[in-house]
Amino acid sequence: MGSDYILAWAAWMMSFAAWLAMAGLTVRLRSGALFATVIAVFVSMIARPPIVLFGLSSPIPSAWFAGQEPGTFALGSAVSCIWILVLTLSFAFWTSAGVPGKGLFPRGSRALRPGVLLFWGGALIAVSAGITFYLVAVSGGFAAFQFAVKVSKDFAGAYMLRHIGTLGLLLVMIALISFARPRGTGRAQGRAQGRRPGRRPGRRPGGLFWLSAAALLLGLATNFLWGNRYNIALILIGLAFSWHYHVRRLSPVRAAVLGLCSVAALQGLRMLRTALFSENVGRDLSGGMPFWQEISLSLHFQEFDAMLLAIRDAGSLFDFRHGADFLNGLLSWVPRALFPSKETFHIGGWLRQVYEPHTINGWPPALPGAWYINFGSLGIILGAILSGFLLAVFDAHYRDKSSPWNTVMGVMLPLLIAGGGISMGLPQQIFMTVLPLWVLCLLAHGTPRLQATPGTA
Repeated sequence: MGSDYILAWAAWMMSFAAWLAMAGLTVRLRSGALFATVIAVFVSMIARPPIVLFGLSSPIPSAWFAGQEPGTFALGSAVSCIWILVLTLSFAFWTSAGVPGKGLFPRGSRALRPGVLLFWGGALIAVSAGITFYLVAVSGGFAAFQFAVKVSKDFAGAYMLRHIGTLGLLLVMIALISFARPRGTGRAQGRAQGRRPGRRPGRRPGGLFWLSAAALLLGLATNFLWGNRYNIALILIGLAFSWHYHVRRLSPVRAAVLGLCSVAALQGLRMLRTALFSENVGRDLSGGMPFWQEISLSLHFQEFDAMLLAIRDAGSLFDFRHGADFLNGLLSWVPRALFPSKETFHIGGWLRQVYEPHTINGWPPALPGAWYINFGSLGIILGAILSGFLLAVFDAHYRDKSSPWNTVMGVMLPLLIAGGGISMGLPQQIFMTVLPLWVLCLLAHGTPRLQATPGTA
């Protein structure tokens, strides 16, 4: 093993130690925002280097690394370590000092009863599913529709139809968590009765719980019809977090088993999607990829590889973007029908076309790479500081987990809006997610309260 490999392993161990420190702070503060960041950072910066350094997979794309793996991976892990440490310190500072901006994100109230949330969430999911099933039918079937969405991009600009269902999923998740723990089974009352924290009595959830579960499954299925596994993964992560803190604690073993089952399910959905694509084009597209290469692509671990290309080649193979992608992000909420010439903020597509000019799909880099491409080395520090501040704002809004709304939104909004920190798509997510949630809150206040009876809760 050469010195470059030793350096690469040392840099990775430092980044892993920084990640463990972030995870420890997450547990101590019970922060949904920081938990979302721990997951995102693990996927995009921590998981991939050992796979390559152990020789289980080659870099993606291997032709553009040409034997530079150890030195380049050492640089990438060092950048990851800096990002994690600065972000964590920024979050800790703003959490202790107090952050401005309270009231920016919607908060629960007594008017937002579980039945009301189930009604509006189910309605949004039903609308999204109905439109999606219609598009599937006119496209010629599931295979043709997914190919049109993911490959030929025939439905570019229509993804708001899918996002309507995602908004519904957020509300249904809150209803599900509420109905999973009927009244009078909170942790405080459990301690008074001598039960372990989070332990519910033997009473089983009733009809509204299962109705919420059915709506949740319909929403997840609709997301998959659009070829999207990312939102499915986020919903599963957020559901596990919310269940742990508001219904019943998950032991480390049970959490690990659930995690492995979720990974297997996501990999199965990727294989199903590939089979549908193969059916549409009339040839096998699986390509016989090695197992760990397939896993890295399936779980988005390759974002680390794209970050390496961004850090290594910005300023030499291609020019710095000087904030152009963030400017595009500020305009991303404007409908393309009103602004046909607007550029996409998705930096992954632009980055991949530097190396493969005729390829449509992109190589999204981990966040430090995106900030580096736009602002150079200073961008990594600046991006981490601002990201820590934003996560502290989320945490200040939803730190109190006494209500299902705070528990679910405290982890899901950071997952959807700021996975790992501030990205170019933040303005669009604010417009597409936060503003509609404010409108839904106002509508819910005018909706008759639907209370669960003992037989249906």
